[in-house]
Amino acid sequence: MKHSFDITDNEFELLKGLIYNQTGICLDDCKKAFLASRLKKRLASLHLNSFREYYNYLIGHPRGQKEMMQMISLITTGKTEFFREEEHFKFLTTNVFPYFLKRTIANQRRPELYIWSAGCSTGEEAYSLAMVTNDFFNVYPYWQIEILATDIDIEALNKAKAGIYTEKEISSLPLTYRKRYFHKIEPQKFKANDTLRRLITFKYLNLSTAPFYFGRKFDVIFCRNVIIYLHPEIKKKIIQGFYTTLADDGFLFLGHSESLLSLDRGLFSLVTPSIYQKASLGISSNARL
Repeated sequence: MKHSFDITDNEFELLKGLIYNQTGICLDDCKKAFLASRLKKRLASLHLNSFREYYNYLIGHPRGQKEMMQMISLITTGKTEFFREEEHFKFLTTNVFPYFLKRTIANQRRPELYIWSAGCSTGEEAYSLAMVTNDFFNVYPYWQIEILATDIDIEALNKAKAGIYTEKEISSLPLTYRKRYFHKIEPQKFKANDTLRRLITFKYLNLSTAPFYFGRKFDVIFCRNVIIYLHPEIKKKIIQGFYTTLADDGFLFLGHSESLLSLDRGLFSLVTPSIYQKASLGISSNARL
């Protein structure tokens, strides 16, 4: 028997609340059809007859937690590509990296740089960061570079860890990067070279529930096109977490459609649209970017 899997208002509210509690994502009422279309194949696969049965499966079945990860993957998968919002990567290489290089030399600090790609999806952003970072610091081999890439989507993380992309997926890569950092493993598939993979650690992390303790401070955080989908209170918690885990003069990159307006309460200074620097009392204004 073929089901249409129409979702009732009550079923939508149940799933909406569950998704919010699990991820911090706040689905507007206009997302009702979107949610149904994303999940109807899961109902068919599990031989369930309604979204209420699916909700009960998620919260009560022994395999409910595994299915929860599957659901999160279906509703969080969004657009991503190499060097998306290219201006951010240009700003890194022309402003941020030279800033940290000069600061380290002037203050005789340890030559190290820690970057966090928060909400890395299938890894394109993390590998893009690795490419520009390696290009810039390749002439400074004594620098220790580490990139942490995290996401809530287990399936996306598995793809990111594998570092394998189709020819279509790497089509946005400049040819020089493609030749230098990827090698063909099948007629239509390319794999990231070890030069990049050594720089990146991929980990599961739920930003809405994370304690934001990593045992170190980050110099740069990329969290682009992530907080736009979250509830305002969750956004505030995450921005506070970024402030806590950033170095005193660290940088936060958001998506071009995102802003800290009304969220940061003076925690960050706007450098240029969608790019912020931590507002720390320990750093004088003339020592900042």
